[in-house]
Order: sequence, then structure tokens, then C-alpha cells
Amino acid sequence: MSANFRVALKKIVDHSYDIEIGETLFNSLIEDLKQGIVENVSKFAIITDSKVEVLYGQALLEQLIQNGFHAELFSFPAGEKSKTRETKAQLEDQLLRKIRH
Repeated sequence: MSANFRVALKKIVDHSYDIEIGETLFNSLIEDLKQGIVENVSKFAIITDSKVEVLYGQALLEQLIQNGFHAELFSFPAGEKSKTRETKAQLEDQLLRKIRH
């Protein structure tokens, strides 16, 4: 004789997170990184377009390095024409070259 029964395994996962929007958030970011907001990460990549690179990218890179983080900046030309798989592939190739060195 055999019997069947159901085991209910419902799982509710909340992947919610906060997004902070504002000006002069670099110090907040540095503090969050120092407090371990991301675990087991020793290298950071800043990926931005050429316009944002000039406005914020270089300054963020400098602050990360000054605070003891290993960081690299990767940039692509600004504009919709650059938002392609080819640009993505080029960025991935650049990242891989940095990892291997």
C-alpha cells in the first residue's frame, strides 16, 4: 500500500533595493564600499560614456584610488550610436585585458 502527499515549498524572495539619487554622492559611495556593501570584491570598474567620464568618471576614479581601492575607468563614445553589441564587446575585451595583466 502506498500514499501520496504534497509538500508545499513556496518561496517568496524580495530583491528590493534602494537607489540613492543626488549630487556629491562620491563620499557616500566610498563609505559604503569601506563598510563592505559588496563582499569579496577587490577590483572595481567604472564604465561610462565620454561625456560623463569628463564630468564625473575621472573624479570618481581618483577618489576610489585615493581611498585604497583598485579601480579602472572604461569609456565609450557618448550617444545612441554607441549603444551597440559591438561597443559592449569592446568594453568586455578591455575589461578582460585588464584582468589578465
